Formats: sequence, structure tokens, C-alpha cells
Amino acid sequence: MPDTNAMRRVEKEIKDRAQIDSIIQAARVCRVGLVDGDEAYIVPMNFGYSDDCLWFHCAKEGRKMDLVRRTGKASFEIDIDEGLVLDRDAYKCSNNFKCVMGKGTIDVVTDPSERDKGVEALMKHYHPGDYVVTDRCMDKTVVLKLEVESLSCKVNKRD
Repeated sequence: MPDTNAMRRVEKEIKDRAQIDSIIQAARVCRVGLVDGDEAYIVPMNFGYSDDCLWFHCAKEGRKMDLVRRTGKASFEIDIDEGLVLDRDAYKCSNNFKCVMGKGTIDVVTDPSERDKGVEALMKHYHPGDYVVTDRCMDKTVVLKLEVESLSCKVNKRD
């Protein structure tokens, strides 16, 4: 995947895919950004990650679904907050974090085997043990797939 965003603080940039993937796997929330006319709509979502795709589940209707169907494009942000760095000197105060941001195409998954793949990625992310996916659950939700086109990663670590 090409990196289309030049990072100002290049010393904080992470380009190693194994490191980036480990940050994504360790995170618990993905914020998905969609465009609604002249404003941004950002929503935190549970997610799974496999094969350069982010997988989500959600209700079948609502603002998010309207925007996904209308535009088919999304940005995302995933972060791990590692705590504040406080100092009497305000200039030395900071926040330690790891962050992955990117963009891609997003769509509703309609193929049953592809949908199963998405649910499996979601479940592995949060529930690594045995689990059962029932029809009751699947009848009420939609699986979304965001194919990542570009991403960048930044790590801020200050003692």
C-alpha cells in the first residue's frame, strides 16, 4: 500500500508493516470517518483486521449506513493511548501514543463467505476462544469491509 501522507515529524513515523499490524491488533476501537455533505461524520466502531481490510458490524440502517452506501469511501483512525507525560514545565508535557490512520473504500458485504470472513476477523480480534455466531445475530447486523488503500503510523514515546 502506498503512503500518500507526508508526515511532518518523520522521526515518529513507523513504516515497518509488522509493527503497524501489531498496533492495529492491539487496539480496541477504530474511528471511521465518512463525509456527509460539507461535514465530517466520525463514529467509533469495533473492528477486525485481516488481508489489509478492516471489518465492522453494525445495524442495517442509520446515518452511517446511508453514507457508506452513498460514498463508498472512508477514513479511519486507530490509536493506543499510553498515558500522559506531565512536567512542571508545560512545554515538556506530552502524551504517549501509537496511532494508525488511513483511507480506503468501504462497502456492505453481501457474499455469504466474505461475510463469514469478516465476522471471523471481528471475533478473533475480541474473542480469541471458541464462539458461536447465531442466525439471530446475523439477521440483525450488516458486515462492512473497508479495503485499506493507504495508511500511516506514528508513535510518540516520551519519558
